[in-house]
Amino acid sequence: MNKAEEYVYKVCQTKSFSAAAKELYVSQPALSKTIKKLETELGYEIFNRNRYPVTLTPEGEVYAEYLEEAITLENNLTNRIASMHEKNSKKLTVGGSNSAAYHIIPKVCGELNRRFRKMEMTIDIGETTRFLFDKLEQGALDIVIATNCDFSKFDAVKLWNEKYVVVVKKDYPGIEKLSKYALTRDEILSGNFSSDKEITDYKLFKDIEFYRPGINSNGWKNMSGFMSQCKPASFRPVNFHRMDMHYKLMLEGLGALIAPRVVISENADDKNELYYFSLGIENNIRQIMLVYKKDRQLTKSMQNFISVAKELFADLTTF
Repeated sequence: MNKAEEYVYKVCQTKSFSAAAKELYVSQPALSKTIKKLETELGYEIFNRNRYPVTLTPEGEVYAEYLEEAITLENNLTNRIASMHEKNSKKLTVGGSNSAAYHIIPKVCGELNRRFRKMEMTIDIGETTRFLFDKLEQGALDIVIATNCDFSKFDAVKLWNEKYVVVVKKDYPGIEKLSKYALTRDEILSGNFSSDKEITDYKLFKDIEFYRPGINSNGWKNMSGFMSQCKPASFRPVNFHRMDMHYKLMLEGLGALIAPRVVISENADDKNELYYFSLGIENNIRQIMLVYKKDRQLTKSMQNFISVAKELFADLTTF
């Protein structure tokens, strides 16, 4: 159905040019002009414009009848094509290399399995986001969990925004000087704490060693200004995609960790031995999104994954 036919169909439904224009998010003059042009091409008027509600002319009644049949045929064609792909629609390939992917994928998989037991999913978490995006563009992946993307190539559904926070052992040398800013795990996750506890001065951490995110990671790109002011930790993991090793080294008292809140939520506070600090600094937020190839028709499995993810993490919109 082309634009002019869509306009005619909507006027037939609403019996009003103004109501149709409102529902189609176009101006009434633009809608009227398009329909008038179509009538000129057809050689007859479709609508009686001097009546309210708007009615069809005799010729318009015939036109509307055939338009309805065309819409039905178009829907039948769409459904038939969709049914041809139904066999593959229960398969899904999802990628992600960041901490959010490790948090999201198991939970969504569990819920999908409970609702759609015949669904098959391949999970790719072994490569960097750049390579995952290459696979997404090539069609080897359906969805990638990411914190940014090239919107000229991809579309995305946002799940939540989250801040980076500092976590460190309470007995780390020198950290006691910052105890007045320290938050509990519950406070850092809920965001319920006094604004005067947010740290805005980098220099407060000048004597603390930090584990740095990977140089190509979103954490480094966002927090490079902060990290450049801090001492690097003596123990330095390399070739990593997530923060498991950093977190375990931090638990051994070997440095502080800057991490997104989802990492905190995935790890318990071991016997209440940790301090958490909120950073009120620029670029301290990352966006978690489900990315797929631009203009791609979403399969049923893709729709289910996105729908379940949005449902499960609805309360993390401002996490």
